[in-house]
Amino acid sequence: YLDEQLAPETIPENLDTPTDTGPVWRKVTITGTGSSSKLYVYLSGAGDAYLDDFRLVAGPTDAGTGTTLIANPGFEQPLAAANRTTPPPPATTARAPAPVRSGPAFEHPAAAPNWTTTTNTANSARTTDHVRSGNASFHLVQAAAGSTGTDALVQTIPASLNANSTYTLCFWYLVQPSRLQLTVRL
Repeated sequence: YLDEQLAPETIPENLDTPTDTGPVWRKVTITGTGSSSKLYVYLSGAGDAYLDDFRLVAGPTDAGTGTTLIANPGFEQPLAAANRTTPPPPATTARAPAPVRSGPAFEHPAAAPNWTTTTNTANSARTTDHVRSGNASFHLVQAAAGSTGTDALVQTIPASLNANSTYTLCFWYLVQPSRLQLTVRL
């Protein structure tokens, strides 16, 4: 240690090595009772955040192996039809009818309950810009502070939640330099 103090130029260092490690995703885990069957996600002011890998499971913990109660938790599928800004393709009459299939493997993503944006979150979208896992995440963009279902990203949980039961909610968000508070609640 004394040698370094007497001759600091001999300390090996490489200032040319970049120190940026890329985006930092943080996991949030919350446990509580099922107070509502709607999940609300919003910021405390105008701004944006990236979200990925939501999970809501029955019980006091989530090992990541159980079935989540949230539809499209990793934003791998398009949002619900009401959120699409592009019109559907025109119908044709020369096409043979498609075979009727049923079951979750054959459901169109818009047929299942899904994430819903509002006027306040209208510029929000599924994105591949910053992804924690899979092929997509969600870029939440808000014009103003959110607080309710009329100005937040919302999902109605397909299964009814029991107010007397414990649930664990987990999600990941991309850390960004901002003083905005991200709220995720039932």
